[in-house]
Amino acid sequence: MRTGWHVVLFAIAAVALALPLFVQAPSAPAQERALPPRAAHHFDPSIRVRDALVRGDLARARRAARELARAEPSAPLRSLWLDVMHGAAREVASARDLGAAAHALGTVARTCGECHREMGARARTSDAPGAASDATVSPRHHAWASDRLWEGLVMSDAERYAAGAAALLASTPEIANDVVRERARDARRARDDAMRARAYGALLGTCAECHRAR
Repeated sequence: MRTGWHVVLFAIAAVALALPLFVQAPSAPAQERALPPRAAHHFDPSIRVRDALVRGDLARARRAARELARAEPSAPLRSLWLDVMHGAAREVASARDLGAAAHALGTVARTCGECHREMGARARTSDAPGAASDATVSPRHHAWASDRLWEGLVMSDAERYAAGAAALLASTPEIANDVVRERARDARRARDDAMRARAYGALLGTCAECHRAR
């Protein structure tokens, strides 16, 4: 009987010693793969450049342009468009005056529009229904006209661009002086994207100088 208990105890001990050999330890959790940072979208920095130039703030426009020059789009683009956009953004970042910066931003906007048209993309817009019918002395009317010109370029939409030029021409002298109105006429006469970009750059430069002086 005593021998039987010894056998049982020996068997239990043997099983206990052998158990780690048969039971596989749980595997360590797989290392989480680092996700690449989300690609910075080029549209937001371009808006910040534009808004800074509208206010006549060249330093802020340069800072935003440096960000734009490094920005990668959230969708694949042909390298030609991306190179032109980055090159124009670098011109804004190194511009010595508001006029040069505004001219380079016109190239940025035109390049965006050509790319969006080719890819069938739609840029985000902030239409304000009824804004165009505001009194022509209203700053809101002035801003509405400026936004339509910008959107006409980045969306390659000649009709929208023409609406912006017409709205500026309808403004009273309190809102649009003779120089601005002449720039608006140039914008209205533009017949292709390159001409529209040059006219927009000249107009934006005029606005920037005026706003900085106030």
